[in-house]
Amino acid sequence: MSQGSHAGPGSGSSSPDSRLGRAAAETGIGSGELRAWVTDQQIDGWITAYKANTYEVEDLLDYVSTPANPLNQLLRGPPVTTPLARVGPGNVNGPVTLTHPGTKPATIRVDRNGNQIAAIPAARH
Repeated sequence: MSQGSHAGPGSGSSSPDSRLGRAAAETGIGSGELRAWVTDQQIDGWITAYKANTYEVEDLLDYVSTPANPLNQLLRGPPVTTPLARVGPGNVNGPVTLTHPGTKPATIRVDRNGNQIAAIPAARH
């Protein structure tokens, strides 16, 4: 479901797209709000709520993404700045660890001292 080839989640026939489309309709999400609504649910939400598999998560990432993979940027050397989602209360500035999710698509986590303090928004993966 690349940005130019589909109207958005729910427009195809795959079951996660259908469930996502129904959930959007039931919640009253209009087509102009759909991308932000899908993005706000994050990768973990897509997997949990819509039973999205690896390929479907990749399609949803294509749909919500603004090209900026922070891990790839870090590998190229310059410092990386990215917005965060789900920032834990009371967290202050300081060093963090970005944890790559591995071979299966998952939310990139931001950890400090072994505790997750935030996540990289799905649109920034």
